[in-house]
This record gives sequence, C-alpha cells and structure tokens, in this order.
Amino acid sequence: MPNFKALLKVDSSRVIANQIVDAVGNNPEYFKTVLDLCFNEGYPIAMRAGRAVALCSEKYPSLIVPYLEQLVKIIKDSKIDGVKRGILKTFCESVDLNKLTNLGELVDICFNWLANPKESIAIRYYSMEILYKTCLIETELKNELIPILENLTFESSAGIVSQAKKLLKLLKKKETIRQL
Repeated sequence: MPNFKALLKVDSSRVIANQIVDAVGNNPEYFKTVLDLCFNEGYPIAMRAGRAVALCSEKYPSLIVPYLEQLVKIIKDSKIDGVKRGILKTFCESVDLNKLTNLGELVDICFNWLANPKESIAIRYYSMEILYKTCLIETELKNELIPILENLTFESSAGIVSQAKKLLKLLKKKETIRQL
C-alpha cells in the first residue's frame, strides 16, 4: 500500500493530490485509508486528504457511497475548513443527494454555514449549491432558501453575491426547477 500520509506531508499542490488519486485508483481499501486520514489527522494532513477524497470521488463516485452518512457527521464537527470544503465539494459534484438517509442533517448544516458570514467563501458557496440541489428533491425547501439568498445579495463577496443571484433566478422561475 502506498504511504499516503507521507505524500500528504509533502505539500498542498494539485500535483500531490493527483498522485494520491492515481495511487488510490478505484481501490476501496486505499480510498478508506485516505478518508481515515481526512477524519483522524490534524491540519494540514486532514485538509490535504479532504482534497484528495473530493478528487477521488469525482473520478470514482462509487468509492464515497458507503461513507455518505458518516461524512455528514464528520463535517458537522470538523474545525478544519479544508476538510469541510472537500467534503461539501464531494456532495455537490459526486453524490446523488437522494441516496442520503440523513439529508435533513446536511441541510441544517448547510443553512447554518450559509447564514454565517464567518465561514469561508468556499464553504458558503458549496452550502448554497447543496441547498439548491436539495430544493430539486424537496421543492418546499425553496421557501426557506429564497429569503437567505436575497439577503446574501447585499454581501461584499462578489462570488457569493453572483451565485446567490443566479440561484434566486432559478428558484423563482415558474417553470420546473432545473439542475445546474
């Protein structure tokens, strides 16, 4: 088995992250090893492992499926932005939210982070995306999301304002909400 921890100690570069993705391949045992580093190590190893998990999940989405419920619990308690960001990115880009049995818990987390101006822009952005995608499943949720997005249009972060306006436009359409 490759020494993933040693690789993660090198640096935060995309080159190293890609080396880890290549080494993991579609191997569930290797993936679990990197995921455990994400959950059990401190900064910066956990952050770097979180990025590798997101990239592995993009390339091999089936690897993440057995851990979906666990991921929700982990990000809720994580103090490391990079871990939260990597896991949220995974939920946005690699996970069918319909498969989550604890989607409500993820939604609560995302609402809290989206409304918290102290959270990083990336965490708030991915939270916004997850909430929008959840509105495709649970359409009544849009009534809670729309006022929050409207408030975000007065923020100073151009990225948050732009995404909030884009999602508001989609949510307010009279036609069926479409996926991004």
